[in-house]
Amino acid sequence: MNTGGDGNDSGRLKRITSIYVVVGAVIVVIVIAATAMWTSIRARFATNEAVEQVSEFYLRELAKRRSQSVKGIIYSRIEDMRLAVKTLEYEDLASQEALRSFIGDIETLLDLDLLAFVDEDDVVYTEYSTYTGKSRHKFLADMPDEGSSISTVVQYTGRKQICIAIPIQGVIFQGKKLKACFVEIAIEDFADTLYFGTGDEESVFGLYYRDGSNLTNNDFGPIGADENLLDVVGSMLPPGKDELLRENFSQGKTEGLEFMQGQGDDILYYTPIGGTDWMMCVLLHKSVISEQIRGINEETIRRSRIQIAVTGLVILLFFGGLFLLTHRRAKNMLAREKKNSRTFRERAKQSERELGQVRELATRDAMTGVGNKLAYTEQEAALNEALEKGQIEKLAILSCDLNGLKKVNDEQGHIAGDNYIREAGKMICDFYKHSSVFRTGGDEFAVIMRSEDYDNRYRLLEEFNRQAEENIKTGKAVISVGMAELEDGDRQLSDIFKRADESMYVRKMQMKKLGASVRE
Repeated sequence: MNTGGDGNDSGRLKRITSIYVVVGAVIVVIVIAATAMWTSIRARFATNEAVEQVSEFYLRELAKRRSQSVKGIIYSRIEDMRLAVKTLEYEDLASQEALRSFIGDIETLLDLDLLAFVDEDDVVYTEYSTYTGKSRHKFLADMPDEGSSISTVVQYTGRKQICIAIPIQGVIFQGKKLKACFVEIAIEDFADTLYFGTGDEESVFGLYYRDGSNLTNNDFGPIGADENLLDVVGSMLPPGKDELLRENFSQGKTEGLEFMQGQGDDILYYTPIGGTDWMMCVLLHKSVISEQIRGINEETIRRSRIQIAVTGLVILLFFGGLFLLTHRRAKNMLAREKKNSRTFRERAKQSERELGQVRELATRDAMTGVGNKLAYTEQEAALNEALEKGQIEKLAILSCDLNGLKKVNDEQGHIAGDNYIREAGKMICDFYKHSSVFRTGGDEFAVIMRSEDYDNRYRLLEEFNRQAEENIKTGKAVISVGMAELEDGDRQLSDIFKRADESMYVRKMQMKKLGASVRE
């Protein structure tokens, strides 16, 4: 009897234990599943918040940098024209042929597509022609006495050009006052400056007038070149936001907005470009950022779910008494996670190296190995920001111009000309080993000096000029240079560069007297 009672008690105990194990396992599974669900929900909320913050920051920075690039091009051309007017001498105004020759030389020296002067009767003088320009150039009707005028001109071929004009005071040509000087820039130059992106998922840039019409005649994402931006985007916005968008454009405000086109959301960010009636616009498919962030997040959630599932299995096996097997499985999983972690880090480092190589190629001049115009523009933007904040105390710029390149090309061929340019780049780098060297044009270089080279700037300039004069005799690269350093009141790198460039032209005339070849 006692044995039977013990058996029944043992059976009841086994059943109770089994129920306890099953209930305990179910509770653990429920807790794990609830935790996984809560984690997924929170992760999705965090992802959406991250997408909004990253999108706004990303677009704001892209628009800021591209607008600075456009302003830089405009400001550079205005400075070129002022320099051209300042360089005018009596013999350059002796006849139309002399003026045209002067215009041609300046276009070559400053790498200008078209430079023109306008007299008080609105007669336009270019390198190859003379014509009445009042009907073609509308800005002549209300040319300001100071500052500049920026407009667009449609050529007879149908190509659109950017026209930048400045007033002239006190210059007489053939008995008439010259009242303006202007340059025309191919709209493609602006389009090339704005382009950025890879593949089908790219950030799209565009320049628009404040009435929404396209400035560059390029498509802006899904918006065609001949379509009005405000009309197209406005048709996709809720009532009221269309009017706000038009008001912001007309008043030149900076803003961002989302709109739905097709199956996805787009983000439009716009900001004015100072001194013009243009708006810099950036268009980004929201899915580009959200898919990247969500992809990372989903991968994290997926791994978390795997880990939770494995943990639940381990616990179930634990309740079943297979502790040893569970322990071994946990060790294997840990080793696998470490391996995955190492692989991820190695891939991240590889991606970082590849990105660095791509950037190096994009900002390096292929012929000389020094920085190219893009590298100079980016460094100029960074230094301008630091100058505005008063964060730089020591800075000098060297403006360099290679003498005799045309002569080498004409007499020895372009291969020899290319070698002549490489030789010039090497000479500059040999002297200014601790500075940033850039090739900013065909035969133009610029050097930004800081640190050690800045401290030795006068000695280096004297030695460089001595070597350049010696090269006149030996037939090696002859370079005219001008140096300027940071002064009180300078707020833009171009303020310093302008003085260096003027000094370089003075040196160029000196080198001519010493026998250097200079284009006439």
